[in-house]
Amino acid sequence: MNVPESLPQIAAFVLMLVPGLTWAVVKTWLVGIRDPDYGAGARVLDALFISAVFIVVYGASALVIFVFNYSLEVAQGVLERAYSTWPSWAVASALLGLLVVIPGVASYFVNRRRVDYEVTSKRSDGSVVTKTKTKLINKPESFPTAWDMAAYEGITVRWVRVRLDKEVYFGGLFGQRSYVSTYPHGRDIFIEEQWELDKDGRFLREVDRSLGVWLAVPESAVVEWLDGEPTD
Repeated sequence: MNVPESLPQIAAFVLMLVPGLTWAVVKTWLVGIRDPDYGAGARVLDALFISAVFIVVYGASALVIFVFNYSLEVAQGVLERAYSTWPSWAVASALLGLLVVIPGVASYFVNRRRVDYEVTSKRSDGSVVTKTKTKLINKPESFPTAWDMAAYEGITVRWVRVRLDKEVYFGGLFGQRSYVSTYPHGRDIFIEEQWELDKDGRFLREVDRSLGVWLAVPESAVVEWLDGEPTD
């Protein structure tokens, strides 16, 4: 596929992507990010495919409405009249509906999943009441990986211990001045208060005059979040 160079080509390419991107945004809001969605190339290809489906549907609908019932000349006349007589806000509204609203609504109804469940509660008089409610399932967490969940949980003050290799430990107090990288960046961690650890991972003492320690977290590392005092 040639890279668009002129302004009309770029505009056509962007318009071609909009329905698919709208579909993808609503889908991600409903069911979260899945493995095939991580790569930018996969997202662009999916958006182009979905956009092509909508364009085919729009084209087929136009054929059914105008050509089958009238003629191709009538369809061309309607388009030319709309282009020459419609105000700019009407054209913008029609484009917004075709490129954003319809794909977004269609994605919502295709990707949403709901389930009925029962909730039992007890009244003040001792009687039991059972209600049936409906909730949205497949609702995503805001964390694409378990590491991101641990990072956001780590916003609260707690202790952390990192085993980089056999008998090689780093750790300390993870507080408000500590940081953890999250998706899509590589995993690393900054611990604001560094402690000395022995070869078994036991906390010994705070490192004197330390201003913190930064660690890259490789695949083989083990990171533990700890509650309580380190000497316990």
